[in-house]
Amino acid sequence: IYLFIGYKKRRTSIRLSPRKEEEAIDLFRSTVRAMELMSPLGVYAGLPEGEVNYPVLNKRYDEETASSDPTTLAEELISRAREKGLSVSSGSVYIKVGKESIHTNKGRMGDFRYSEVLLSIKCEKGLASIPWSESSTSLNSLHIDLMMDFFQDLISSTQGVTEVEPGKFSLILSPLAVTELLSKMPSFLSALSVLTGRSLYESKLDEKVASEALSLIDNPLDEGNVGARPFDEESFPTRKIEFIKEGVLKSLAHNSLTAKIFNVENTAHAGFEFPKPHSLEVRVSPSYDDLLSGVKRGVLLTNLWYARYDDPLTGHLSIVSKDSSFLVENGRLVRLLRGLRLKGTLTELLESIVCSSNDRHWLRRRPTSTPIKTSSLLLEEVSVTPI
Repeated sequence: IYLFIGYKKRRTSIRLSPRKEEEAIDLFRSTVRAMELMSPLGVYAGLPEGEVNYPVLNKRYDEETASSDPTTLAEELISRAREKGLSVSSGSVYIKVGKESIHTNKGRMGDFRYSEVLLSIKCEKGLASIPWSESSTSLNSLHIDLMMDFFQDLISSTQGVTEVEPGKFSLILSPLAVTELLSKMPSFLSALSVLTGRSLYESKLDEKVASEALSLIDNPLDEGNVGARPFDEESFPTRKIEFIKEGVLKSLAHNSLTAKIFNVENTAHAGFEFPKPHSLEVRVSPSYDDLLSGVKRGVLLTNLWYARYDDPLTGHLSIVSKDSSFLVENGRLVRLLRGLRLKGTLTELLESIVCSSNDRHWLRRRPTSTPIKTSSLLLEEVSVTPI
């Protein structure tokens, strides 16, 4: 149970797992007594009043998936990989099923059911190690054939290992690498991060922050969105929000309190304390079936260890490769590369995006992280150095 309490211009929230109803009531009462010791907020926003009809989510819950055994899918993936001469070195299949409900003292009630498959797998052959990650609201929506082709194409295309020479390259990021690059984006887009000096997007509204090719959208009502939800944690109905449109920052993620402070419309992204996107959809135009063919000299990254930020206000970061990376010459994968590092700022990297592949799917880096829908991205003139 997650309780949000607004009391005498004070706000707090608590999570509890009571064994009995009386335990929950006692904890609620003790929390209210403790709130008497808190200082009232200078700016206060309560919950919205009145009944509301929440939108219906399409394909957020799948009965067949909810009753499935994840072991069956795991065995199928191992079998499919072996048929292609590949070895599965690690992986997991996790099926999450549940129901979320909201009930406020202001008269709002709603609920929705959800199912989600979280798939992570790594295949190896020789020195090559290729990961794949995907999330879906149903087993039938997983891109199994695309996954196997991805493994086969990369593992069978290269010979030998070399070290990258320092310089600027065309850079292809796999969907998994894109999600790590954007792992801090939900926090940076939070209005609370801007207020507390933890975001590079302070005073950047309506300014160019990325390539004109890039748009970044949260559509929590989109069919098949693994982060879809009809209401936020303050009971406001959710809706589509464009955070970045053709490279320009158009909005931050707000709850009722930050919207009041900024004097803007609430975007329905509560978190009571920390508003953030429910999901992020990466849209890049143009997009192509084949990103490799146009690359004369480049690097393909299948995964990243981390995106470590030296300073969240400037977005300066250092990124280290994980799993296999590949040298690309004249549209072909020619060598495996030893570990490499990308350095620069998030804005510089986002401004380097020129196009994407056509095959987008949902991913979560971790079961609790914000889901991102993306394809592979092509960036130009990115600085790369060996580790």
